[in-house]
Formats: sequence, structure tokens, C-alpha cells
Amino acid sequence: MCAGFAWWLLPFWLFFLAANALYWSSWFQTGAFLAPFLITLLLGAVSAPSLRAAVLIGAVFFLMLGAKEFVFIRRARAYELLGIVLLFSGALEYAAFTEGNMQALLPLAYLPAGILFFLLRESVSRYEHAQAGGIPEERRRRMLRSALGGFLVWEYGSVLSGLPLEYISKGAALFAGAAAVFFLTARTAEGNGSHVKMYACLALGVLAAALFSAQWTL
Repeated sequence: MCAGFAWWLLPFWLFFLAANALYWSSWFQTGAFLAPFLITLLLGAVSAPSLRAAVLIGAVFFLMLGAKEFVFIRRARAYELLGIVLLFSGALEYAAFTEGNMQALLPLAYLPAGILFFLLRESVSRYEHAQAGGIPEERRRRMLRSALGGFLVWEYGSVLSGLPLEYISKGAALFAGAAAVFFLTARTAEGNGSHVKMYACLALGVLAAALFSAQWTL
């Protein structure tokens, strides 16, 4: 959690140097976690200082460095949880960014969200594939799943942007939808990954609850 409070209390350039020092202090598996690391730096650059954001950034570094340095036994699950934390933080920031902006321009605003989702999903899938010792021929299918997920998140965010939702409801709905896509495009969703399907159903349930409990404003 020290990284999160360093982001909250220090100027961003000092946090940037400290974060890179933590990540590059060991060259082990630096490529495997590069995508979530860069996404975390991006979120740290655009997020407003708050305790919530500091806790989320601290959790990201805890999971990322713990999996990178083999602290966790089930590292693939830790990487998966890392992706969910990043999705949650990113959804809240996107909901805040699009609040009050012109609706006609909002669909374009979610294109970077789709690209970032593709990078995150591909990174997590590649790591899970390596941990499971999969065959190299699955690479194209894996990338296709990730690209489809990024496209769905872009389209979903574009549709969601046109709904008259408040910040909290829009953030919850965006996170729930992105989390459902994240799990449904996982490699284990094609086989007997019952836990993945359960998580996806849970995310869809959160999405329904967020939409039904929202205060719709025009």
C-alpha cells in the first residue's frame, strides 16, 4: 500500500520515479506485467487525489509485484484480480471524465477504453496461457478474444454514455459490463471454467442492479 500513499502524498513525478524503481528493481518477468504497469501509471496521471484512488493504486502494486516476484502461489488468479482492480479504477475515472460532457462526442471517448481493455485482457490471457503451458497455436485465438473484448467494451461504453445516469451509477454499470466481458473472453470460459462463468454472471447481476437502482436524470 506504500505505493498508493506515495501517489497520494507526493508530486506525480516523484511517484513516477518511485513506481519505476519498484517495478524495475528486479528484471524478472518485467515484460509479463508491463501492460498493467503502464495502465496504472496512466491512471495515476489522470486520477484526482483521493483516498479511494490511493487504495486502488496500492492494491494494484501489491498484486502486480506479488505475482511478479512469485510471492503468491496462484499467480494467474492474482493477475486476474489485478485486472479486475484496474477495470474498477478505470471505470470510475471514465465515468468522472464523461460526466457533463457533450453526449455526441462521448462514443469517441470510449475508444481508448476499448484499446486499454484489449491490452489488459491480452496481457492477462498471455500470462494465464504461459502458466498453463498452452500450445503456441492458441495465440491467434487468444488475441481474437482480446480484440473482441476491446470492441465490445468500446461499443458498450458508447451506448452507456448516452444514458442519463449519475456518476456512481454510470461507473458501476461500466465496471460491471467490462468485468463481464473480461471473464467471458477468458481462455477458461471455453472449457470447464465454472468459476469464470460464475464471476461473469455475478458481474451481470451487478450491472442489472446498478441500472435498476439508478436515479435517471435528463
